[in-house]
Amino acid sequence: MVPLDAETCGNAELLPPHHEDPFDRMVIALAVRAGCPVFTTDRRFEAYPVEVIRQR
Repeated sequence: MVPLDAETCGNAELLPPHHEDPFDRMVIALAVRAGCPVFTTDRRFEAYPVEVIRQR
């Protein structure tokens, strides 16, 4: 589990607006901070500096 803290929330708010969903932006910010990949079918994640593992 990765804690959600003020720094991560702030980082999510500062992400470029490629994705409007606030929860997805939190997932991206957490993945960037933790250096973890994101498993998703959402191609908009690929616009961010996070490793994306595409799901079918």
